[in-house]
Amino acid sequence: MRPIHHEIDRSAYGHWQADTLGADLPSSPRRTLGTRTRCHMILPIVGIVMALATGCAILGPSPEEEPAPSAAFLAQRSEQALAALRRMSEFLASRPTLRFEADIQYDAVQTSGQKIEFGSHRKYSLARPDRVRVDVAHWNGEQEMIAFDGNRLWATLSESRIYASMEYTGSTPDALDLLVNDYGLASPLSDLFRRDLADEIADRVISARELRTVTIAGVRCDHLAFRGQRVDFQLFIQQGEEPVPVRFIIDYHTEAGSPQFRARLHDWDVAPAVPDSLFRFSPAAGAQRVPFPELMDLLLGPLDTEMDEQ
Repeated sequence: MRPIHHEIDRSAYGHWQADTLGADLPSSPRRTLGTRTRCHMILPIVGIVMALATGCAILGPSPEEEPAPSAAFLAQRSEQALAALRRMSEFLASRPTLRFEADIQYDAVQTSGQKIEFGSHRKYSLARPDRVRVDVAHWNGEQEMIAFDGNRLWATLSESRIYASMEYTGSTPDALDLLVNDYGLASPLSDLFRRDLADEIADRVISARELRTVTIAGVRCDHLAFRGQRVDFQLFIQQGEEPVPVRFIIDYHTEAGSPQFRARLHDWDVAPAVPDSLFRFSPAAGAQRVPFPELMDLLLGPLDTEMDEQ
């Protein structure tokens, strides 16, 4: 995966950075595709150490009451977590079409130290190898959309009746790489669909653990926990024949206020019929077309996340 060094707007968090899966870890939540005040669904990955000396017990006796788990035990637990992650990645990669929704929340740390929550609801549609669409509805009522049909990229700000498009031919990963490298955008959650996700994480995290079975909204899930040098994350994967991600949490534990990113993925359809027209945009009468870079600036433009009293 490609490290991204392009730095983007810093107004809301003070030091947002452009990172993708496989790049250096993000310093904090950042702006990404389809949302103004944005958190990238970045998996925190830094170098894995299969055998941890301490801190691997979930519940139970303290280290004073029980010896630390053996290196072999910890390595086995890491392999179980990575195997569950690999099974999810391979399943998602095997689906020609996918559709799901996501409810996303994230923290904006104020100058006072207080954390304020922001969020959005998103709908994702994917048809391999070269079609994708993301519709975003923010909590404040703003709506945005980005789509790719294999030959053209579209982006809209529906509340402003503004849209942009540009010719581009290639695969969906190529189009998303273009948005990341040329425009400083990244697609939330898209890294979960990379075929080499498990291998990337195995190479870069400090620890990986399969914790237990949990139930989220009636869905039985494997609960996985990963540690990075600057970020920790948890992933909940549905059990059974369709191992799709159900919940995702990122903790930016080295950042002031320890902000968190949370996403619940639901309403999965792993074999939807998606018409080609879904990935094209027809502007309404009176809609204003602007150059693609200009609309990207609007998508990335400053949005006040500082809610402290003046």
